[in-house]
Amino acid sequence: MTVFVSFSHDDAVAAGHILEGLAKSVQIAGWKDDADVTSTQAIGAQIRQKLSQASAVIVLVSRNALNSRWVQFEVGAAEGMGKRIIPVFIDGRGPEALPPWLATWKAMDVRGLSPERAAALIREILQQDS
Repeated sequence: MTVFVSFSHDDAVAAGHILEGLAKSVQIAGWKDDADVTSTQAIGAQIRQKLSQASAVIVLVSRNALNSRWVQFEVGAAEGMGKRIIPVFIDGRGPEALPPWLATWKAMDVRGLSPERAAALIREILQQDS
């Protein structure tokens, strides 16, 4: 299974820990940082290409992610492609804080869990519904 993980660059450290745990059992489509983005393609085109390779999209929901235009772009593009979207709360408030562009999807809460446990729960959800 290949997943695309959407997160705010400001959450790169927390996202990196969760990505490490996820990468043990699923393939990650996308990139971890700016070094993974080539200058020959527009970022939006690269995002759409990586999304097309994924069977699901994990959105790491944080205060930063909710204010990120790129996270919103990724969710909109994924929805347009008919991808399964799984919001995962990593900080901030719970489902009541979700904006309309993310509120229609069933979310999971990993706030307060270790990155290893969070990754394990995300893997379980991916495997249950695949």
